[in-house]
Amino acid sequence: MARLFISFLGTGNYLPCNYCLPDEGDGARRVDNVRFVQTALLGLHCADFGPEDRALIACTPQAREKHLEALRHELEARGWPGRVEALPIPEPGGTDDAWEIFRIFNDAIHEGDAITFDITHSFRFLPLLFTVLIQYLKVTKDIRLEGVYYGAFERLGPPRQVEAMPVEERDAPIMDMTPFLGLFDWSVGIDRFLRSGQPDDLNRLVQQEVQPVLRETRGKNETARALRGIAQGLTELAEGIDTVRGQGLTEFEARRRILEPLQRVQTDVLPPLQPVLERLSEDLALWEDQSPENLLHAVGWCIRHGQTQQGYTLLREGILTLLDRRIPELDGIDAEVASPMTARQTRRELLSKLLNVLGGKEPRPESEWQGELADYPEVARAARERIPKALVPCYERITQLRNDINHGGFIQPSKAKSLREELQRLHQEVSALLLC
Repeated sequence: MARLFISFLGTGNYLPCNYCLPDEGDGARRVDNVRFVQTALLGLHCADFGPEDRALIACTPQAREKHLEALRHELEARGWPGRVEALPIPEPGGTDDAWEIFRIFNDAIHEGDAITFDITHSFRFLPLLFTVLIQYLKVTKDIRLEGVYYGAFERLGPPRQVEAMPVEERDAPIMDMTPFLGLFDWSVGIDRFLRSGQPDDLNRLVQQEVQPVLRETRGKNETARALRGIAQGLTELAEGIDTVRGQGLTEFEARRRILEPLQRVQTDVLPPLQPVLERLSEDLALWEDQSPENLLHAVGWCIRHGQTQQGYTLLREGILTLLDRRIPELDGIDAEVASPMTARQTRRELLSKLLNVLGGKEPRPESEWQGELADYPEVARAARERIPKALVPCYERITQLRNDINHGGFIQPSKAKSLREELQRLHQEVSALLLC
């Protein structure tokens, strides 16, 4: 992976000044008495550039003729070890020129480059262009953004006023714009989570922000610890729903691992997280730790995040799980089956078959019962009396639509819109019957 510094040369009459980059400690890093902000930034951020690293200076023909050699001489005089390459760009006159500049930079940047941008002397439209370019290159070339900086020379005043100032008083701040570019990453991560329930990008950003804080405080920063735990818990929850881990979801401790830590998070630490934390509180408000009802709450998550296939499977398994916990007569099976796993499977099979024989226009009589129903008829009769009658057609419809999805829509296919709408309706009906 190579490091890349990208900057622009303008055509102004650059005056010597002292460029200062505020330090996170008790001082400031500065480079005194230089004409070019590039000299300051390369000295501050790129002093260890090696042979594979590059500094690209974008310039129009006029800017190149006026300033490029002077910049090279100043860098040489300061002992900067790297190489400077001119990157010719057109004088912008319209949209076509903007696209050409986009293409030039796209071609100049290599796969995996770690990039530092200086936008001090760029054209007015270029910060917007580079905001788009950076996001594009992250996807297409896996670049890493090291920093975006702006040398605020204009803070010193008009050029004539600056000329009258002693050089030692010409302190121009360098503004670190990187956090604002980071907002785009947050927006993408937040959008992906809110739309699809996938927390991968969000988790990566949270870990990226909290790990330095935890290192600096030796793990004692409560907000950072809470955020890290929330991100890990959220990832486990989302993966459990995505892969339909019903047993794990019934055992998941959403309150202990996510909701309660949310109350300890100070949102001013990571302001972009505010909408996510509010949404999380709403999404998980009904969840309880280690509860079979979480399966139906997980179906609600699926509906909100477009996970229709997972929703049908979880809804069907949720019905069986909740009935299994509510029908004490099923415990009789445990006494006759040695293995707890086999007993659990037998209980669920009995309930599934019972719901199937109770469905349809004409429920099957006991004389036609087979399998677990025939093996445990007394348990099946008791369970039949405890199953809400309105639940039977719901289960039948859920099974039908789940099978439609599992067979890829080749057998009695339903429209995608109908599948989504039916899931929402069936979830509401089942919840009304079993969450009481």
